[in-house]
Amino acid sequence: METVKRIIKFFIRVLKRSLDPVFIVIVILSFGLWYFNKLNNNYDTNVIIPVKIENNINSSIGIHADTYEVECRVNGQGYRLLRYKLRPETNTEYIDISRLEITPIENSVESEIKASSLFTALSAQITDVNLISILTPQLRIVTSEIKKKRVPVISRISVDYERQYMQVGDIIIDPDSLDVRSVQPLLDTLSGIYTEGRHFQNVNKSLIGYIPLIPVENVVFPIQNVSYSIMVDEYTEVDISISVEVRNMPSGLNPIVLPADADVKLNVSRSRFPDDIGDEVKLYIDFNDSHTNIDKYYRVYYEAGEGIYLRNLNPMYVELLYEIR
Repeated sequence: METVKRIIKFFIRVLKRSLDPVFIVIVILSFGLWYFNKLNNNYDTNVIIPVKIENNINSSIGIHADTYEVECRVNGQGYRLLRYKLRPETNTEYIDISRLEITPIENSVESEIKASSLFTALSAQITDVNLISILTPQLRIVTSEIKKKRVPVISRISVDYERQYMQVGDIIIDPDSLDVRSVQPLLDTLSGIYTEGRHFQNVNKSLIGYIPLIPVENVVFPIQNVSYSIMVDEYTEVDISISVEVRNMPSGLNPIVLPADADVKLNVSRSRFPDDIGDEVKLYIDFNDSHTNIDKYYRVYYEAGEGIYLRNLNPMYVELLYEIR
């Protein structure tokens, strides 16, 4: 009976101590140290490794964009294996298709990746754990012939200019188009490739440099960067009145434009036109617009040399009459 009482008193003391915050902290730290020690040990386990196969510019066949989950047997430290278990997407491996041995499957649109070539490629890329074997019995992919397509390079560069400065001409991208390679279905959806976005502020001088292209999955670019150049110049404001011409006028008609002149407000490059813009600016209407006009008014069109930019045009529409001979 006395022994039973001592055991009961012991459990009461343990229970009281378990409610002590210091005791709880000690228990948590002890568990943490034990768990950390266990994670430093090496283990063999099965993990899923996401694999993305990338097309190669020199390959005759290509693959559509896709991710394959490959089950592997690996050996490594516990804390490294834990990352593979909890967040497999962060361990995606990108493998060049030229490193794989691909065999067409008879009477099928699919091909098979030889496991030994996939093992060799993965072993060379995975450095934090040791690859023991690939457990996925067969990895089938859909391939097709690689084709080539020329597409434009589209700039995503934007510029804000300092007061009294302006861009002269277009933003020059070099090269302005590229021959890209991929499978036909991907090329059919591709109308252009884009540069990375870049924004310049308070610019008061010309710009030149290189900018990366935005990758397109499973589309191979011959280069990864293009050059850009932006000519910038100080400008002056010019207000002039210019006569409005008539173009595509049939013979035998003597046109009268009302009003005969239009007022324009221009930004003019100081270095390109230091004195006079001369005949660099043209205003005109097109007689062929009569086929689509719903009334007798014609839109006024504008032409100018590089380095001259229209800020305002008045009037934007004029009336076209004909003199009776």
